Amino acid sequence: MKNIVNYLLLLLSPILFFKNYVKANEGVLIWHDWYRVSTFKCLKENSKEFVIVSANYYDSGNVNLNAELNIINARTAGIDNVDIYFSPCVKPSTEYELCGNASGSLTTVLNYLNDNNIKFGRVWLYIVYGADDCENLNGWDKDNKTSNIEFIEANTYI
Repeated sequence: MKNIVNYLLLLLSPILFFKNYVKANEGVLIWHDWYRVSTFKCLKENSKEFVIVSANYYDSGNVNLNAELNIINARTAGIDNVDIYFSPCVKPSTEYELCGNASGSLTTVLNYLNDNNIKFGRVWLYIVYGADDCENLNGWDKDNKTSNIEFIEANTYI
């Protein structure tokens, strides 16, 4: 029994030691809808310190026009850390048009936000695995990190 207690203390000691040195923040990812300032205030009051907003539609690459309003509303509610995420569209889209040019879509999204003086922090990439309703995304290999890095670089070069 004493060995078990010693073993558990040994396992928990890094957690107990570092718990005062590690800071974690909680945030939310905002999908395609637009949200009111009151919604963002509620999130902030419930300890959400950052928001990541969808900047484009993954199935077309087109600008998500709700992104502008969500970024403004989040900042108005007092959330300073507002990022965007971009879903590269590199496949023929069944809903809209052929998108295929992710870097062009990314440039369009960034230009739209910059032209409208919308300030945001980081740009996150959201790679939708299986987006073409197949087993894998064209050009994406879940087992080959090097190939995937090349895929990201090729499709998001600005």
